[in-house]
Amino acid sequence: MHPIVVSRITDKDLQWKPVTFLSRLNEESKVLDSEQVHRVRVNVLGFKFPASSGSIRDCVRICDSKTGKSRPADAKSVLKKGETFVFSLPLYVKDFSNLHSNIVTVVHLVDSATEGSHSFFPGITPAELLKSADAQQQATQALSMLLKFNVHLEAALSVSSDGLMIVTSEHTQLKAY
Repeated sequence: MHPIVVSRITDKDLQWKPVTFLSRLNEESKVLDSEQVHRVRVNVLGFKFPASSGSIRDCVRICDSKTGKSRPADAKSVLKKGETFVFSLPLYVKDFSNLHSNIVTVVHLVDSATEGSHSFFPGITPAELLKSADAQQQATQALSMLLKFNVHLEAALSVSSDGLMIVTSEHTQLKAY
């Protein structure tokens, strides 16, 4: 049975690149160019909400683009100049290269889109996740869909200079769910 791919890469050049295995990225993470973007196809095993409440709105933070620091956000948060709402969630993933091992890779999903058409969850921005219960429910359903058997996430992944693997909404979007 073929896997069901529930996402798409929006970058036309990246769509046709070969799939890079996580085992290669793990081995070479310290020497990879942080500007290079890799195409990966992974199976999501789980995710961890940042707070004990397990609410998806706890994943939304306010990020200052100048300093790179972030702080928690809530529905009453007001953005200052240079700040944006960012959805950040660590995903525990495997791919074909480490499928039969005990190795699980942590990939950080980061969505900083200000328009719903460019966000990871189609039609839902991080700011809407703070305020709308309907948006929270839709995003939670989309995340639970990723946990099903034989469902894969095809994503554009970059490796930061300190070895963190990051999927951004800049190149990756879930298909309509």
